[in-house]
Amino acid sequence: MLIEAAGINDYGAIVGRASNSNLGIEWGHAFLLSPVPEPETYAMLLAGLGLMGAMVRRRKVAGERHGY
Repeated sequence: MLIEAAGINDYGAIVGRASNSNLGIEWGHAFLLSPVPEPETYAMLLAGLGLMGAMVRRRKVAGERHGY
């Protein structure tokens, strides 16, 4: 379990201290925790790309109707 987050290094990894009662570690050494995007982040990315594609397609079809 993460106890303390000390900061973010130059590579974007979270540096902090943790404990693990299963291993008997009260205060562990500093470690790196890579941030993992939530599934909702990917869903929003795909939704945004889909909307952008729909807008491009709609403008392309509208342009063909008006002779652009």
